[in-house]
Amino acid sequence: MMQTLQLREAALESIAFFTNQLLDPSQPQLSVEKTQAYLKLFETLIWQLQDDEAEVREEATLIVSRGTRLSYAVSSEKALTLIYDHQTKIFAGKDASETQVQLLVESLVSGLVQAGEPGKCLGSHLFEGGYPHTLNENLTPHLFTLARLVAESLQPSKMLFDKESPNLYREPLVSMQLTQRSLEQILSRPDLPTSVLSRLASFQQECIQQVAQVEKAIEDWRSSEARLDRSPWGVSGRKPVFEVLYQLASGSNLLKSKGENTSADYLEIIRDASKVHPVVIEASQCHEKTRLGRLFLIE
Repeated sequence: MMQTLQLREAALESIAFFTNQLLDPSQPQLSVEKTQAYLKLFETLIWQLQDDEAEVREEATLIVSRGTRLSYAVSSEKALTLIYDHQTKIFAGKDASETQVQLLVESLVSGLVQAGEPGKCLGSHLFEGGYPHTLNENLTPHLFTLARLVAESLQPSKMLFDKESPNLYREPLVSMQLTQRSLEQILSRPDLPTSVLSRLASFQQECIQQVAQVEKAIEDWRSSEARLDRSPWGVSGRKPVFEVLYQLASGSNLLKSKGENTSADYLEIIRDASKVHPVVIEASQCHEKTRLGRLFLIE
C-alpha cells in the first residue's frame, strides 16, 4: 500500500533531525545496527527524492544539500546521485568493515529487485536477524517473476488504469544505473572481501538464469501466433521489457570488470543487435568507463 503524503512528509521531518550525522563524510566507524539504520534512512531519502509530489522532492533535496554542506540547492536528480555516492563512500570506502560492505551490497541488490514502493521490495527482509542472508535464498522468487512481467507486457491488450501506478515520477532506469555504478565502485576496491565477491557472483548467476527464462517467454510469445516485432528494437521497444532486459544484462555482466567469464555470452536476447536495443547490448558488455559516466534516459 502506498504511504500517504502526510506519512512521507513526517518521514522527511524525522530524517532532517539526523541530516548532519547521516551525511557526514568523516564520521567514525559505525556499528552493524547503526549501519543498518543508516541504509534504511538512505533508502527512504532515495524514494523521497523520486516522489510524485514536488514538495516532497524539494524538501528531500534541501536535506541532501544542507547535509552535504552545499551553498546552493541542487536538483533532485543530482541529490539522488550524491546519496548513492555518499553511502558507497561510507560503507565501501577504505575504512569500511567487511560487514558494512556486505550490508551495502545487500541493500543495493535488493534495490534492484524492488517491487515498486519503499518497504515492499523483496529484498527488504535481507536485514532480518542482524546479518544479511544469502542472495540465492532471497532473490530467486522475485527474479523468476520477471519472465512473467515480460510475457504480460507483450500481450496485445491491457486494461487501462486497472491498477494505479504507485509513482509516476520515478524513473527506474536512473535508479538501475546509479545502483550499477555503485556496484562497479565496490568491485574496484583492491581489497574486496571474498564474501562480498561471492554474494555478487550469486546475484550475477541469478540474472543469467533469469535472462534464459525471459528469452524463453519472448520466444513462446513469438511462436504462439507468429507475432512480429514492429519496433526497430524488437520487443525491447516496449518500456517494461526494455527495463527488465537492461537490468538483467547489467547484472549478468557484473563481474566482467574482474576478468571473469560468464555463461551469459551465448544468450542472444541481450547480445544480438538485430533483436534488442543497442543500450541493452552495451549493458551486456564490459564498458566500465561508459557505465560510470553520465546517466541517460530512454524515451
